[in-house]
Amino acid sequence: MKTETLCLSNLKSKPDRTQTYTVGDEVAPDRLLWTFTESEDGTGYYIQSQDGEYLNAIYEPNQSDGYDGTLKLDDTSDVWTISGKEAGDAVSAGILKSANASKSDAGDKYLTHGNGSEGTVNIFTVRSEDNATTTKFYEYDDNGTYIEDDPSTPDDPTPTEETVFKKVEQFSDGKEYLIVSSNSAGSACALTNPGGASDGANMGSTDVTVQNGDVDGDGVIDQYISAEADNIVWTAASNDSRFNLTNGNDYLEGKSGKVKIFDSQQYADRGWTYDDNQLKHSGGNNTYVVYYDNGFTSTYDSTDSKLFIYEKTKSESFTPFTLDETRFEEVNTLADGKEYIIAVTKDDGNVYAIKNNGEDYAATETLNVNGASGDDPAYILTEDKGVLWKYAASDKYFTNGEKYLYPTSSNTIRTYNGSSGRAIEYVDGKMSFSTSSSGTYYITCIDGSFATGDEESEAAEIRLFSKAGETTPDDPTPVGGTAYKLVDQFTSEKDYLIVSDNGAGSAKALTNPGGSSDGASMGRTNVTIQNGDVDGDGTADAYISAEETDIVWTAAANGAGFNLTNGGDYLEGKSGNVKIYSKQQYADRYWTYTDSQLQHVGGQNTYTVYYENGFTSSYNSTSKTIYIFEKVEAAAHTHSFEAPVYEWADDYSKVTATRVCTECNETETETVNATGEVTKPASCESKGKTTYTSEAFTNNAFEVQTETVENIDALGHKWGDWEVTKEATCTEEGEKSRTCERCDAIETEELAMADHTIVKDEAVPATCTKPGKTEGSHCSVCNKVIVEQKVIPALGHKWKHVVNKAGYLKDGVDYYQCTECKVISNKKVLTGYANYYVKSFKVKKGKKAFTATWKKQGKANQKKFNGYQIRYSTSPLMNGAKYVTAGKNSKSKKIKGLAKKTRYYVQVRTYTTHGGKKFYSQWSLPKAVKTK
Repeated sequence: MKTETLCLSNLKSKPDRTQTYTVGDEVAPDRLLWTFTESEDGTGYYIQSQDGEYLNAIYEPNQSDGYDGTLKLDDTSDVWTISGKEAGDAVSAGILKSANASKSDAGDKYLTHGNGSEGTVNIFTVRSEDNATTTKFYEYDDNGTYIEDDPSTPDDPTPTEETVFKKVEQFSDGKEYLIVSSNSAGSACALTNPGGASDGANMGSTDVTVQNGDVDGDGVIDQYISAEADNIVWTAASNDSRFNLTNGNDYLEGKSGKVKIFDSQQYADRGWTYDDNQLKHSGGNNTYVVYYDNGFTSTYDSTDSKLFIYEKTKSESFTPFTLDETRFEEVNTLADGKEYIIAVTKDDGNVYAIKNNGEDYAATETLNVNGASGDDPAYILTEDKGVLWKYAASDKYFTNGEKYLYPTSSNTIRTYNGSSGRAIEYVDGKMSFSTSSSGTYYITCIDGSFATGDEESEAAEIRLFSKAGETTPDDPTPVGGTAYKLVDQFTSEKDYLIVSDNGAGSAKALTNPGGSSDGASMGRTNVTIQNGDVDGDGTADAYISAEETDIVWTAAANGAGFNLTNGGDYLEGKSGNVKIYSKQQYADRYWTYTDSQLQHVGGQNTYTVYYENGFTSSYNSTSKTIYIFEKVEAAAHTHSFEAPVYEWADDYSKVTATRVCTECNETETETVNATGEVTKPASCESKGKTTYTSEAFTNNAFEVQTETVENIDALGHKWGDWEVTKEATCTEEGEKSRTCERCDAIETEELAMADHTIVKDEAVPATCTKPGKTEGSHCSVCNKVIVEQKVIPALGHKWKHVVNKAGYLKDGVDYYQCTECKVISNKKVLTGYANYYVKSFKVKKGKKAFTATWKKQGKANQKKFNGYQIRYSTSPLMNGAKYVTAGKNSKSKKIKGLAKKTRYYVQVRTYTTHGGKKFYSQWSLPKAVKTK
């Protein structure tokens, strides 16, 4: 896609800005350059400024019951279409209109420069079609340099030669086609001929790939398919007002309730039509419609399913085209700070996504899903930032710009513009949220409409897509401190944290605030869940680093379950609540942990612990989950030191050695003295060197160090007097030199050139056709140009349009003449005419002939013309007409040798010979006659 430039300035500082410039001048890229990118559905273009924001048209009601049009830049993509654009033109014009601007009933809005009347308002805005102004497009590169028209330079230096089929809207006789299930970029199915049979073979299908590219070289991006397989190519042959479709010797036809493939034509009077993407076989009692539903099939009735036809084009070079967009791959976990597309499956190739459209309630957007074959992940290509929801792990909020994703218990999904959002859980592919008064609600999606419901069975299977290439690396293995790893069961005598979540980020752990004889309520404290290999098995685990003792619960075997204690206190269920007691309440009751459910069982009631703005309990089971993290026993640590690092003092009198353990950051260091010795004396030009050597270290891991440095200043030369060794001229510098008395080094310097002898070069004036030159000058000694003569472009002709109109028996002339040099251009002869007009005549049919008869004119009228001319054709438009003449005394003319039983159209006119040239009157009205 080329970068084209509007005379429309960047709108950052002021809306509707306009800037005037001259084509060919360099422009500031961030001011005037706009990138045109084809929209996802191929209906138009996105227009982006150089900093990546989109040009949007706004057309809204004003306070006086009218409408105001403005332009703005933001991250919402508006779709613009261009009408009147000449395909393939490097410099072209068109009318831009916005598909998204209108909030009135007036339809799309058009880019307008001025106020639509006299253009006195010098701004760009959007108004109705009557006010639309033509916009020119000029191509500049990213640096703001004008790219001149050069058709010899292809857009892509390495085009590909393939057999390609381009999407079209109708069949043409004798052309070859693919019949395809889709017209959007990506995988599609083409109708194939699996082999005909006398009683009909079922239609087959094969995979093809729909791509984007300029396959016909007109500068417009097309949908196309590259294909070589013969069995998917259908030839269209005209059949009255319809077409036959054949592959090899086989026919595609409708018969006996189905469309099949036959080895001979079944119905000569039936055929195929293609209108509004509907492929129909008609002509008999039934009309068959072919459509695609997990294979090609047919129905007697019309269906909303569409098929698309791709016509074979020349096998010549073309430029492939790829839309450069951000890729979002399917994931099943959430990470803090990342953006996600929240979607549900629509069909095999699409999803419904939740979108912030700037309104109070969330919109639904349909997005195309690619990949998902074999081991490839499913992914979405989109630049629509309205579908990107940023996740904050600390509060489990999803945001898009200033909006929160805010499900409500009243069956709605809002895009809330408040100061806070609503915490949303994502577990096992389902999204839910909880209210203190009403309980848990799940996000649902029915026929593409997102809502909420209180039944888990109605919950939508949510699909998450995250930006490809963005990964959160696992935290390193914790060193020092105490770590707890996520597990799915208790083990006797092990220590545990009981936690509200198991996803990376902030969570709550159950604490012991201090037991009492009649029970203390459960407490909570913040913990952070991280990812890392905490047990050294090479696998990243969810873990918590914690030193607080009041959140550590020890599991002790008790019957079929466990007691849970913290210090001397017990966690137990009693009198309808789970609390913390200073002594065991029920020796025959115990805790179980199954499927993330923490339950106290053994008596009349079973208590389930769960988290809802704090840890609480229920007599009955709940779908909420609790997670347990088991203390990881730290293995004995052996230091693994990096190589020692040595650092010298600024004066090299001391050196310090340091080494650090890569596991625990344990550091060992030692400093010793050093002595120096001159190892290279200084010379005139070179510094001298001193080598320093350290004393021995007491730590055997450190070695004696030496360091040699250039720290003795050079002596410098002792120069003698200068002598000129070469005189200067106006073309060459001169030279002088001197010699060092200490080392015999020689230093030379240039002497400036002498001045030039300057003479003037006379100016040459420009003419209409020949360029001139400005005045200049040069040196008469060496011919060096002092002031360059610049070319003055030819002035160009100043044309005057001269027209001598044609008249009766007189030709006219139309030409342009230069007012300066009198040259004439584009001379055209305007044909004169004769006056007398044949108002009526008759035509009588004959055998392979007809006779045209008209009324013979009197002598007075005959003086006005010299004869008659008759023309006839089988076309009412007189295409391919033949001409005969008759004398002025004639009153009829018989035309013989015609086709049998054929309709001919006939006209008559007169001609007058004047000055050796014939002048004709206008033709009579045509008459039709059918030969015998």
